[in-house]
Amino acid sequence: MNDIRLKDKHGNTVGHIKTDLTGRSRLTDKSGNTQGYYDPKTDRTIDKSGNTVARGNQLSNLLP
Repeated sequence: MNDIRLKDKHGNTVGHIKTDLTGRSRLTDKSGNTQGYYDPKTDRTIDKSGNTVARGNQLSNLLP
């Protein structure tokens, strides 16, 4: 599993993107709440409510 830490301009962690062995990525905020998913098989970014919000990987745009 791959884990990427997202930081703001001050170096504070604002979220994580974790990618599983199938390539699907999950975005969590700094509190660990899921904000969305990216599925490379469908090439879609999905928000926490299950709505498609973009084609391609746009996970970092889902952070509050």
